[in-house]
Amino acid sequence: MSRKRTALLATSAAFVIASSFAPAAMAAPSVASKMLTKKEVPSVFGTAKNYDFNVTSPDKAIWPCSNASGVTLYSQPAPKNQPVVDIETKNGKTYTSVTEHVYEYSNAKDAAAAYTSLYAGSKKCDGTTTAQNGTDTTSKITETWTTGSQPGASYQNFYVMNQSNFQSSTAKYNDKTSSFTLYSQTGNVIIATTAYVNPQEKFTPAEITAVSQLGINLTAKWAK
Repeated sequence: MSRKRTALLATSAAFVIASSFAPAAMAAPSVASKMLTKKEVPSVFGTAKNYDFNVTSPDKAIWPCSNASGVTLYSQPAPKNQPVVDIETKNGKTYTSVTEHVYEYSNAKDAAAAYTSLYAGSKKCDGTTTAQNGTDTTSKITETWTTGSQPGASYQNFYVMNQSNFQSSTAKYNDKTSSFTLYSQTGNVIIATTAYVNPQEKFTPAEITAVSQLGINLTAKWAK
């Protein structure tokens, strides 16, 4: 399993309500109503299966990409409030998930400033790096990142697309994974909408369109 997927899973642990009187528990229903649902998962990614909603494990930073050695290419501080929905799907023989990660700031000005910084910093992601895969000197991992934006969308956005290629001297351990994340901003939130597929060499145009439109639709929920 790639480091990227491990990071995604780390943000999607099962949601636990510590107390029925806790502030997070009181806010959960209204927050959950704005989040990704099973019905919204694009059919191109399969049929929604497992659903996790988490508001208790915020990341300390937003990091859109890392190189083949696992070194983060850009990061910036993340706000404390970060509701996350992670949905695994049944998609043939591939492992597929669709995730919405919301970064909720105290006000719209802070969110807009953070988005501007994140957009500029994401340019450091572009390119390809190769490194040894773990301790196995006969294997290597190649990470390719591409960034851009979806013009004409209702909300400002940019995307970060990844292709990971794991090569081993033992053919059965070779693997290719791909992911696509659309970052969008409205009001006091930045939203990262991600689809991840393993194995798959790269995202198809249909998959890119689907996750991009999903990201815009999810952003609209927070704009209301």
